[in-house]
Amino acid sequence: MALFGSDKELVDEAEIVAGKLKGVKTHQLRRIYSQVQSIYRQSEQNFNSAKSRLILLKPQLAYAESRNDKLKPLSTKLIGLIDKVGDSPENLEKFYQYVQSVVAYHKEEKEVGER
Repeated sequence: MALFGSDKELVDEAEIVAGKLKGVKTHQLRRIYSQVQSIYRQSEQNFNSAKSRLILLKPQLAYAESRNDKLKPLSTKLIGLIDKVGDSPENLEKFYQYVQSVVAYHKEEKEVGER
């Protein structure tokens, strides 16, 4: 089962979630993105190990949310997506692209607001 019906759906959902992250510092999102990027890169060598690390990302997301409740829209979405990645390298790639898109839209939103 695919994480998203299309690339457009992935981008649209990322834009919506990014819009809900007002008050979240960019470094908080970049920290999550960095972990996801590391997991994705590892999956190219050893998918099973990367899948284990992805599952262990769930409590880290819950912890980040407990420290900043403004992360809730993102952590809730990512935890749900992690459950759907399953044994699919393609789904892991879409998960990575989704997080990348959220970070990109969040940064764009912040810069637009600062002008």
